[in-house]
Amino acid sequence: MFDWRDYGNGIIAFDAGYVRPILAAIHMIVDDGRVAFIDTGSNDSLPNVLEALNKVGLGREAVDYVILTHIHLDHAGGAGALMREFPNARLVVHPRGSRHMAEPSKLVAGVTAVYGKDYVDNVYGDILPISAERIIDAHEGLTIQLGGRELLMIDTPGHAKHHTTQFDHAEMRASIDRLMSYGPQAMYLTHYAQVHDVPARAADLHRRLDAHVAIAEAHAAPSETRHAAIKQELTAYLLAELRTHGCTLPEATILDILATDIELNVQGLTWWMDHRG
Repeated sequence: MFDWRDYGNGIIAFDAGYVRPILAAIHMIVDDGRVAFIDTGSNDSLPNVLEALNKVGLGREAVDYVILTHIHLDHAGGAGALMREFPNARLVVHPRGSRHMAEPSKLVAGVTAVYGKDYVDNVYGDILPISAERIIDAHEGLTIQLGGRELLMIDTPGHAKHHTTQFDHAEMRASIDRLMSYGPQAMYLTHYAQVHDVPARAADLHRRLDAHVAIAEAHAAPSETRHAAIKQELTAYLLAELRTHGCTLPEATILDILATDIELNVQGLTWWMDHRG
């Protein structure tokens, strides 16, 4: 059995099967017998996706949309495999990402430059291209109909603009505030699933975002030691935050879990400092 969370509102979250349990969620929206999947995990997610359809008593022909929040491969690596299985489906993706879904070679090259070929081969496998005729560019304000439910596409940059680490402090803050302007009762996170008390979570995110930026700006001048210095201070900050949160895992375990994310955060922060203005 895989993790399964039916929220009783037509939204279901289940485990993508990516790297370790409860790391990446796929969300399934079901309305009037029609289905949309939000994010895909990697190619390894396909058995869970098919089991999810089976659990709600629907077949492959019920899937109208595969919607990608962004095209990092932990969210979009399985898109080609899913689209091959669902003949009626259209892929919905930001315009910056649509060309990479149709021709993924540059996307794969970018990921390989970060993680290495062996990692990409083992974790993601072959990234299958998707016919451009089946791709819908999710421009800002696009609405699509799923059964009786309307889905609105909102452009919220910050984490990434497409497939590389392109953090932007101001854009990420604006994205948080824009999402909060809708007064959401809950958020459904790709890492991982439903959260409540959304205003408090948004305030926490703003606070931690500002802390990341402050650590980076203390080392704004380029130097051979900048990356290591930011990484050391960011690691200490995150460990302290986790202890305050109540995490009791051994420090070595925490660092093993967070190693890749910390490294990517440092890369994003340094990219931002070198390109702002």
